Amino acid sequence: MKLISHLLLIPLLLAECQTDRSKEINKKVEHPSSRYLDEYFSAHTELNDFNGCVLVRKGDTLLLRKAYNMYLDTAHSMRVNSYSQFDIHSVSKLMAQAIIIDLEAAGKMNRSDLLSEYLPDFPNGDRITVQHLLDNASGIPRELQNIEAPEEGWNADSLIKAIAQQELEFDPGTDKRYSNLGYQLVYYIVAQVTGKPFGLYVSDEVFYPLGMDDSGAHPYTDEKNLREYAINHEADDDTVEAVTHYFNDSKPMARLYSTIDDLDKYLEMLESEPYRSQLASDKGIIAWSGGSDGIRAYIHSNVPEGYHYVLLANYDGIAMQNIINDIEHIMAGEEYEIPKALNRIAVPVDVQTLEKYIGIYDFMEADHLELEFVIERDSLAVYQEGERLATLFAENDSVFFSDPTDQESFTFLPSQGGEKMLMDWLGISFEGYRK
Repeated sequence: MKLISHLLLIPLLLAECQTDRSKEINKKVEHPSSRYLDEYFSAHTELNDFNGCVLVRKGDTLLLRKAYNMYLDTAHSMRVNSYSQFDIHSVSKLMAQAIIIDLEAAGKMNRSDLLSEYLPDFPNGDRITVQHLLDNASGIPRELQNIEAPEEGWNADSLIKAIAQQELEFDPGTDKRYSNLGYQLVYYIVAQVTGKPFGLYVSDEVFYPLGMDDSGAHPYTDEKNLREYAINHEADDDTVEAVTHYFNDSKPMARLYSTIDDLDKYLEMLESEPYRSQLASDKGIIAWSGGSDGIRAYIHSNVPEGYHYVLLANYDGIAMQNIINDIEHIMAGEEYEIPKALNRIAVPVDVQTLEKYIGIYDFMEADHLELEFVIERDSLAVYQEGERLATLFAENDSVFFSDPTDQESFTFLPSQGGEKMLMDWLGISFEGYRK
């Protein structure tokens, strides 16, 4: 999938997919936010910007519980219903934090424990604590660098050996940088402490007691329990393709799946003690997102205001951060915009201005993605590893886009002399620095 995603040109149609039971639930809801939320997600779906399920609850009132489908064809592989089971990817990290709270309360471990207590030979293990791993402050890179996957695929032991070969990006505790590898170590530690692989422990000790009957971990699930599994899809230029390589990645220890109803139960647990006081931010928010090729997942609890919501999508061409921001506005009774089609207008920019922006930029938070910007025919063009991605059009002297119908942008910061830029991709902003 190319970095510059294009709005899909194939005709996608909005279709609500509900079972009788979910319709009965929604009939009981009488709250203005319910109508606004449904109107908002329906508009996104009509624009081919959302395919998945949404649940929003305020107190005991269920404001929205609904599936949204971009395709009318009920046999299409993207089709979901309100009981669909979605891969939740990095939402498992929040679950790991809650498990660590439980294990510490039981006296089985401490967040101040050194990594070397669980992996004696791990490089710098005597400097990295469990808390560093939980806080993304260990210095361990986001992903594996310069290591090929084994022919038989990754398992816990081979992955730990590969992580041990990675150089620290900073001294433990001196900075914070998102690290999938750091959390793989957390999952490994949970397995060492409990005697169960992380995924199996979550299934047995978290999902089962909470009655999350439609949730589980792929390696330990009978396929018969995946009756409503949502097939993941990714946007690739002008097509939508089913993802077939999800289980070939380097994250073998936490392949969890769940539903909007089950995660509703899980959020209710997190809103109680001892989790609420230890997981909530200064503003009382407990939230985590997950995503990979074809996957978008997000759970959010606003403890002070008494509401929470779950977003699960089997399509990755969605601006999740924008959606999250708009839900917050809707729930607060603030102004928000119904999604609508864009038609951005390009303006001419002189070559002297464009010359300030040419070069290779490193996007550290995007796993050190490197993009090169060059001038071609008096316009900027962007390349990745020698492959031409797109011609960029100027919205003004510093903001550029590739598709006038899409919000994705590259913003060069003139005050930084062209040395720094922002890449806005699917509602997320990444900083890039010229090499």
